[in-house]
Amino acid sequence: MTGVDLKIPLLEENFSKLQTVLDEARQDFSNDVESFCKTGIFKMGRFIRFYADLMKQMNTKLNEDFVEELDNVDFELNLEEKEGNSEKMRKFLMEWNDFLKEIESKETVNLSQSFQVEDLLPENIKNEFYLSQIVKDKPEQFDKSCVKDLHLDFRKKQDSVSNKSFVIFGEPKGAYRWFMENHVSFSDQQFDMVSDQDRRLYKLFGLPNSYVKVWNSETLIYYAEQLVRLGTLPGSYQDVEDDPHQMGGNFILQYSDDSNFRLIFSYKSKNPPDRPSAQTLLEFLESKF
Repeated sequence: MTGVDLKIPLLEENFSKLQTVLDEARQDFSNDVESFCKTGIFKMGRFIRFYADLMKQMNTKLNEDFVEELDNVDFELNLEEKEGNSEKMRKFLMEWNDFLKEIESKETVNLSQSFQVEDLLPENIKNEFYLSQIVKDKPEQFDKSCVKDLHLDFRKKQDSVSNKSFVIFGEPKGAYRWFMENHVSFSDQQFDMVSDQDRRLYKLFGLPNSYVKVWNSETLIYYAEQLVRLGTLPGSYQDVEDDPHQMGGNFILQYSDDSNFRLIFSYKSKNPPDRPSAQTLLEFLESKF
């Protein structure tokens, strides 16, 4: 029995497991949309473990190597002109992502909570406009006192070249715990933290809730690669209420002499792990100032 012959049953077994995850999700979604979007969707996270098992069984740590190995298996089985394992996987991932789009098109409760300002925040990474003008144009979407408080805070820290703040929408205790685990200190004023539980800043910057961006195959495969490499993934805090479908971003604001904030750098996350590096942000600041 060849190495390829040994791999085929394992491939079929884990392909079947992945397909079962999708089939069960479709069934749960058709039975109760609201319940599925609130809790049932998290069962789709099993994709990560099953895909990681596939990668390990093919002795690969990166997805590109895994796909190449699937092609090699197909070639050795003379399946290149038929629907081999590589084509089967490609079609499955398309089905997976199409299902997520279906969820997002039908489930509007969470999505409607995000105020889109695409005309004010284009997709390009650098743009400039005055926040005070947005407050003036969209007073129902943003509390003016928030901007006033931010102005006062900046005036108190005029001696600083720059200030860094974390903006969170969840429970502060969850953020503090994350900071401690990652050795981020507040005692020496490294960072400020703003608790935006009404998500006014999130809405202002056009940061939506998204099932597609969080659960798409590209994102889950990234986590599968991390699982293969590290052997484990960090878990959520069971005692902290969170919303993993809320997207985030990185923004740099410049305080001007006329008491306005100018947004000079904007990056809206397209998937959970895609943020610009600290080095990228520092290089931008150096080029700007």
